[in-house]
Amino acid sequence: MESLLIIYKLIVWGYAAFDYISSKQRTGAGFVLVSLIYFCLQLFALIVRHMSWKRGAAFGSVVLLVLAAAFVEPLWALLLPLNGYELASVYIHRVWGIGAVLLTPMIWLDPSAGKLYGFVALFSFVSVTAVKRHIERMEQQEDRLDQMRNDLHRLTTICIG
Repeated sequence: MESLLIIYKLIVWGYAAFDYISSKQRTGAGFVLVSLIYFCLQLFALIVRHMSWKRGAAFGSVVLLVLAAAFVEPLWALLLPLNGYELASVYIHRVWGIGAVLLTPMIWLDPSAGKLYGFVALFSFVSVTAVKRHIERMEQQEDRLDQMRNDLHRLTTICIG
């Protein structure tokens, strides 16, 4: 699931970068700095194994994105749903609660950016939730398969022995 989230983040970042580059009225220093810090935090979260460090990197990413959306470029808010899902899924266990948390920043965005943010938030929520459920089903099937193997092994030892 982590690789899928990375791909989604790269797609959204690519859109934000393309939109930022296509608007010729700004310099790119702030965008490049935030991009480098963001990618460093994402790579750090992939490298470390301890969950508290991963949560810290996710929290740092959310704080970075909020500050970057406020002071550098509002398009950085488009990455909030994916990072927010990572952070909120640790603390909120109901799926609809996570969806509500992800849609909350729409209140502070202007209407045109709010529509785009809402689309990205809903897409990321639906896709990540679907992948998460698929992974859970596969794990259940693997557990059942292991149980059936154990039962078969037990029955063959009873019949042979």
